[in-house]
Amino acid sequence: MAPGRIDMDYDVIEPIMQGIVALSLAMSEDWPAIRGAITANESGIGADRLARAFRTRYDQGTEKTTDPGMSRDPGAAVTAAGATKAIADLEASGQAGVDAVRVYMAADQVAAGGYGR
Repeated sequence: MAPGRIDMDYDVIEPIMQGIVALSLAMSEDWPAIRGAITANESGIGADRLARAFRTRYDQGTEKTTDPGMSRDPGAAVTAAGATKAIADLEASGQAGVDAVRVYMAADQVAAGGYGR
């Protein structure tokens, strides 16, 4: 592509965007079972003193850590909601890419007077 030009190889880009949509749909189908497995295994955390200390952080997360090597932990519910949103955002991004390819193809055809490449 020459500098100052906009060009899209839509024969390459469209399948990539469709692949992103397909991946997100597969993730969307798999996530409920994965989330269910995580939830089902939470009972294995236990209820002793160590488990209670872990549960506090696991359930509620931490705003600030005293260990500079560790990052803030948002907690299990926020993390699960974030994963759900990330999957939806990935699908929306892929679909926006598919839509953009189709808009570009239509504009390219108009600009070329309807002639093929």
